[in-house]
Amino acid sequence: MVTAFRYFKYPNDESLIGGMTYAETLDGYHIREICFNGLEYFASNVKRPPWGLCKAEGQVDYDELMPEFPEIAEITKQEFDEIWNTHLTTRQEIWNQVKQSYPIGMAVQGMILLFFPQGTIVDLGGDAIGVADYEACRASNESKYLGSRQKITAVVKDYDETYQWIILDSPHVYAERIE
Repeated sequence: MVTAFRYFKYPNDESLIGGMTYAETLDGYHIREICFNGLEYFASNVKRPPWGLCKAEGQVDYDELMPEFPEIAEITKQEFDEIWNTHLTTRQEIWNQVKQSYPIGMAVQGMILLFFPQGTIVDLGGDAIGVADYEACRASNESKYLGSRQKITAVVKDYDETYQWIILDSPHVYAERIE
């Protein structure tokens, strides 16, 4: 049974930049996550060398955590979207350049970074991140296992403005790993 999206914020001194972390969750899984310290953003839609994309892994039961950690607060979608959209605005010029470099219909090559609920996340180089359907990647995989750093080719299908990611179609995953 799918529940509704829920939104939370909490102070996060353990983040790479410190500050307040905001999380969009579905069934306890983080879908989007962003930390803001008053000066800079650290968000789950942008590569951060040397780690790549960063987001909480696994399921989090905030209802269980909140009594023990009163600094965790449930917030509205509007409050989450406000901080997320401000972050996207700071990256708009970069995003526009990425879209110009990767027009719809273009064949691309990259490497699998990781797997999010949104799909297979692909590093296309520079500031470009792609997302491909996980099942399509699995079906096209040349090896027994599907994992990070595998070479992947695809075609640019569209753009996801919410994440500033390139939507990939017709993925083909190779056994070859990119180091």
